[in-house]
Amino acid sequence: MRNSRLAIIIEEVYKKNVFSWSFVMLLLSPILMVAVVAIISGVIGMATASDSIGTVSIIGATDQTASAIKTEDNGQNQLIFDQDVDQAEEALVNEEIDGYLVIDESDPEAIQAEFYKSNTGKNISTTGFQTVLESIQLSNRSQALGLMEEESSHLINSNVAIQSQTIDLESGTSESDQDIQSIVRKGVAYVVSFIVFIFVMNYISIISQEIAVEKGSRIMEIVLSSISSTTHFMGKMLGIFLVLLTQVAFYIILLGIIFITIMNTPMPAELQALLGDKTIPALLSNSASIIGWSGLLAFLGIITYSVLGAFLGSLVSNVQDVNKMITPIILLSIT
Repeated sequence: MRNSRLAIIIEEVYKKNVFSWSFVMLLLSPILMVAVVAIISGVIGMATASDSIGTVSIIGATDQTASAIKTEDNGQNQLIFDQDVDQAEEALVNEEIDGYLVIDESDPEAIQAEFYKSNTGKNISTTGFQTVLESIQLSNRSQALGLMEEESSHLINSNVAIQSQTIDLESGTSESDQDIQSIVRKGVAYVVSFIVFIFVMNYISIISQEIAVEKGSRIMEIVLSSISSTTHFMGKMLGIFLVLLTQVAFYIILLGIIFITIMNTPMPAELQALLGDKTIPALLSNSASIIGWSGLLAFLGIITYSVLGAFLGSLVSNVQDVNKMITPIILLSIT
């Protein structure tokens, strides 16, 4: 009899929370948030890229420099080479061009250049132009010093790169901070922290209100006349946990669909270059232990915070005091 009453409470709590628009929004809110962030990032990226590309007039460049600038620019900007300073300035005022670069190569070993643009125009990137002029100037200085081309290249490639290694004190092994496996592990840690925070923010409030909803009314007296307080409390808790598991199952299925789609879609060249000779299944297999432990700790963390929320919800006298009571737990989860 007691088990049947417990099952009834679990069923009612589960149905009330799952078959509601609030649960649908709870399912979709993380997806919508990720989609909004992706769209905003994409729009900002496109705007930044388009804002750094435009029509540029190149003035005073020799044939060699002009050819090098064309090669480096690779058609990104529309380059004009047949204007003088006055024509370029007039074109800039009339918004026919986005900027003009004045190059002074009177001293081949100390090339001077100035870039002019409107304060309301595009923010044209001058990095490519600077790279070309530095390369030409270095070549001119090398020739003045009588250096061969191989010697000049040897001097150019004299940078010292310091690569950081992370040492595992238990196993004694080390891995590069830039290693893709290390990036995956850090990504798993961030994702797990985000998931715990989202679940804590959502479910602590739900559990606390579910426990405290009958407080301050005669409903609790009627309920407790039929079942014990322990059965009532456990039924509420288990019902909410089933709601939580439903949401987790939804995301697992969604991630499975995304994973299958990614595996059946040609990988972009940039991502393949980052992965090198490694594959996504291999990375996941190598990170299986940290993924498993992270998932276990996330589950235990969610359970712990949920029990604390339910305990605090049982202490309040009415549902209006729930938010005040659970505030310390939410602040604790943020830290």
